[in-house]
Amino acid sequence: MPAWSRLIALALLSLATRPAVAQTVVVSGAGQYDVQRFPEDEVPNRLDGEAMGWSVGATVRMLTHLVLAAEWSDAGTIDDVRTTPLNVDGRTISISSTFRHDTTTLSTLAGFRHTLSSRVGMTYLGGVAFTRVRREFLSNAPGLVLVTPSDLATSGGSERADRFQALTGGVDAMVRITRRVYAVTGVRAQKVRLLPDISGWSFRTLVGAGWAF
Repeated sequence: MPAWSRLIALALLSLATRPAVAQTVVVSGAGQYDVQRFPEDEVPNRLDGEAMGWSVGATVRMLTHLVLAAEWSDAGTIDDVRTTPLNVDGRTISISSTFRHDTTTLSTLAGFRHTLSSRVGMTYLGGVAFTRVRREFLSNAPGLVLVTPSDLATSGGSERADRFQALTGGVDAMVRITRRVYAVTGVRAQKVRLLPDISGWSFRTLVGAGWAF
């Protein structure tokens, strides 16, 4: 675990042990649906897609309306699979390629909370997202087109990882089911920046449950 993520966890734990300041601590887990979109130029991109994932988080409500939160998100894997027919020495072969990427994010957030009723509360959040995007390209072309020993020297795949920070924001709704159990739903949005000059957006919807301490 990176040093800065340990500091965030320690800060939340410290707040949770100060009843004069921290009124409610909620630990939650959720399933999520991530939609990623990237603008296209002359060449269509292979990054657009949707995936199912999960997230866990901790929220500390201080005073009446101030909220601090930390959240870990695994957005799942988005695959773009394409097949192209190709004529090689008079025979037709099918070249398949897969462009795959997955996204993980640790977010530190602060925001404002207000109650709609005795059981329902809304929280408006903003903060910084520390994101890693792993990209992988796979193809069967070397084995079909190249001949030995060239095909043995070419794996037909490549991988890279991008790490960046971006502003993030969202809204949560919490519905109290029992004294300690909450239903949690929310949305998140953040910019995605990939080298050399690719940028897009990630929009996540969350549905899960929380436990209040």
